Amino acid sequence: MFCSANSLSGVVHLAGPIQPSELEKITQRQYHPLRFRFKPRTTPPTLIGSMIEEGVENTCYVMDKRFDLLNVRLCQPLHKGYTLPGETATPVAELVMTYTPTPTARSEGAQNALLLCFPLYESSRPEYDEYLEQIVNDDDIACGYENEVGKQYEGKDARTLQDQSLRKCVKACCDDTQCLAYTFQKGTCHIKHTIPNLLPTGDDTVSGKIRREAVCTKTKETRPLDRYVSLERLIYRADGSSTHTLLSYPTCVETLAALSAAPETLSLHVVVFPRGCRLRPATYQNIVLRAGGTLPRYTLPAILRGNRPTLLRYRLESGEKRPTQISSEGEMYATTVSTCTEEFERLEYFPGLPSASSSSSSSSSSSSSSSSSPADPSCARTTKQYKCMPFHPNAHLKGDMVTLDEVLTAQKKSKEASQAQTQSTSTQNPVAIDGIVAGSIGGLILLYAVYRGFRMILNRPP
Repeated sequence: MFCSANSLSGVVHLAGPIQPSELEKITQRQYHPLRFRFKPRTTPPTLIGSMIEEGVENTCYVMDKRFDLLNVRLCQPLHKGYTLPGETATPVAELVMTYTPTPTARSEGAQNALLLCFPLYESSRPEYDEYLEQIVNDDDIACGYENEVGKQYEGKDARTLQDQSLRKCVKACCDDTQCLAYTFQKGTCHIKHTIPNLLPTGDDTVSGKIRREAVCTKTKETRPLDRYVSLERLIYRADGSSTHTLLSYPTCVETLAALSAAPETLSLHVVVFPRGCRLRPATYQNIVLRAGGTLPRYTLPAILRGNRPTLLRYRLESGEKRPTQISSEGEMYATTVSTCTEEFERLEYFPGLPSASSSSSSSSSSSSSSSSSPADPSCARTTKQYKCMPFHPNAHLKGDMVTLDEVLTAQKKSKEASQAQTQSTSTQNPVAIDGIVAGSIGGLILLYAVYRGFRMILNRPP
């Protein structure tokens, strides 16, 4: 079936400037849905095509449901119109972190995927740029190199190194004065002392050649390992603070094997950080060059859609979708929403982020993060940790919940207990009343007897 006409579908573009009054309507201040845990880095990130090499140890919790990082990708701007009041910059690219839910989260009603989207801007005043700056900072590689994705060098290896990253592989070849080429495949580095023929692999294997003539005459200072920053620095500053705000929306996309096939739907939770990341023009241009000269469009990973193509274009006939184009790469169509319509009110705006420490980043000690994060299933809660929050159907109607029958049953039991207590009290009241009445009558009789006694004494003849 196709996505419902009553829900958002595809990538949401915004039409018209966002006015403060419109933003206020969708502002959430009572809660924040996201908690992050980032794996510290001991090496700088590596760009493989448009993909940034990262591990699944980076996780995000959405309303206590865990999502694991699948990939990080640089692409053409995915979102349009997310310009907040007072801002004027137009993004030149976008960084998208794609997360998948754990089996437990999926069974509890979590969406099929979570997308964290960071617009990239060119600016003379860089901000949140440290993570991406590392990609073009080759302080630890003293020679030039050229990478090709989806190819491997044939023939015997001069050396084979296990448990490597792409950057370590390039550095190992650069440091070997006889190495001319290398192939990096699934954590294994194949060092070549010749330049054999290149064979296509059709996967994310990377092969490259060393250019010794590109060695700098100036000796570069190697960056200490503990100074490499993780994905956390896209969101938080070094002191744990953040000026980011979020625009979040649930959406739906369709996959179908052919134009005439029955579609299946995928639910996505999309979070846009409108402030994004501001890069120096030279840094951005260098990144694009390393990515092959142009950035691709964002595509849903094949593992999320079961290798099925996505619906890319359609026409409406009598209110129903009729597919006209599908994308085997996983591109998604865009739906434009005016900021002055009710559809815009399906988005949520969060004017701030919790601090890095309260977000339970893995850069902190595991003991402190596990004790402070409500996302940790083993973390016991006390009654003081609960608070009343506005009900929001998109965020709260998922997984286990209290049903109306349970509420009515609880109310009935409470009413019965109250009635029983009232009845018990009422059975005791007549006894108390009888005692009061009897005491009052006895008192009146005594007073009358005293009164009569005094009258008799006064009326006695002398």
